[in-house]
Amino acid sequence: MQKVFFPKLQSVNFKNQPRTDIIEGGPYQGLLARAFKRSPYIWDEIGDQLFGELFDGLEPGSLPEQILISDQSAGPAMTEHEPYTGSYWEKERKDPFLLANHLKCFIEEAKRWGITNVQVLLVFRRQDEWIASKYAQRSDRLEHASQEHFEERIRYTLSRSAGYFTDGIVLDYNRLCHQLTEAVGKYNLLMVPYEWLQQDKAGFLTSISKFISDENGYDTETESVRRILKSGKNQKKNVRSLSENTWELRQNHSDIPSIRLRPARIWNALGLPSEISLSMKTLKKPEVIVLKESMRNEIINVYKASNRALSEKLGLDLARYGYYSS
Repeated sequence: MQKVFFPKLQSVNFKNQPRTDIIEGGPYQGLLARAFKRSPYIWDEIGDQLFGELFDGLEPGSLPEQILISDQSAGPAMTEHEPYTGSYWEKERKDPFLLANHLKCFIEEAKRWGITNVQVLLVFRRQDEWIASKYAQRSDRLEHASQEHFEERIRYTLSRSAGYFTDGIVLDYNRLCHQLTEAVGKYNLLMVPYEWLQQDKAGFLTSISKFISDENGYDTETESVRRILKSGKNQKKNVRSLSENTWELRQNHSDIPSIRLRPARIWNALGLPSEISLSMKTLKKPEVIVLKESMRNEIINVYKASNRALSEKLGLDLARYGYYSS
């Protein structure tokens, strides 16, 4: 959506994952993701500087009428407990309560900049699929990524006495909806399931364009949706998913062997490296994880009450997407 849909919206000024030089963080984290990891009081202390970066040095009162900021990594996130091979992968936790309090402070700073209305669009995914996909995406940074470790992490996440109130609570979308509604207001929040995009692209994109656009821009954005659907570029395949239940793990770069070329002085004299790394793809078949039906059901059972309540709250039939049994 950040690459295909949002840039084509004509009624808004789109900013994709704006960067910051003020706050330290991982190389793939934008301004909002870095700020939301810290205390919400960051907006009271240096909010003016952050907004200056966010809006490319523009002054309050000179901003575009509508601005759409996309930063996927700014949303709720789990704590990273396991050792990482990359030092920049920091442990973090952004639960619903912390995220909502950030938004409240963000809105107060926005008012000082003349912004009168802040809306939140959040695309959520069924919890079992989210857990498996997230594990596969980050598996190259985990030292012990495997089927056994994957299942161990699921049990930890779902256990009330272990990781549920650290990690599992992040996937309680009904509580998240409640917190975000308190922060921005009922009519300034749109939560839509990722599965809707998979089954009804036109309905999904139209719902978002209607939420983002004002009445004057809606006809224009509807035409944008038609063009995107016609081009067939509106949906990116999940690159780690091999089948309904199987995900390919990323290669752990610390395990890539190297070959030393001798004599080294000759290669160095030619300006060539005397040591080269071999791609693991040429050495062994990529490892995979399988989300077993028993574990899938266990995850859904933990969240089904929350999902049912969210379904009623949003007026969407989440049962049709497997969030709970109807």
